[in-house]
Amino acid sequence: MIRAQGVSGKSWADGSPENLCDAAQALTRNAVLAHWNCGRASAMIGAMKISYLWPFRDYRNASTGSALERAAALRHNKTLAKQLPAYLNRWSAISCVLLTASEVCPAALAPAVGVAFTLAFVMTVHIAHVWLLFIRS
Repeated sequence: MIRAQGVSGKSWADGSPENLCDAAQALTRNAVLAHWNCGRASAMIGAMKISYLWPFRDYRNASTGSALERAAALRHNKTLAKQLPAYLNRWSAISCVLLTASEVCPAALAPAVGVAFTLAFVMTVHIAHVWLLFIRS
């Protein structure tokens, strides 16, 4: 038998009503926390998926604020720009996969895959453009 400790520090194994109430409260609290953590984990996974493909989420607006705030935002953006080649590689790979898929997919799906390829390619060009702007400045 597993001996668990209640809130009062006594063992639940003795079966007293106080300890059984403590056990029920702890199980209910743990179930609620597990459900909340599961929802939070799925939200975190969703955010990770977005940050895996979208590099511009953490960039700051460098055109507003005082001169010091603009300089700090530009410095922050230049630091983040060092990660852009990884995003460029990801979107290039996605573009290649979608271009290949548009050639081998059925005729009914070819327009949708072609549009997806076009969007991925535009994203690749956009990331390359932003990266080159930060490299040159």
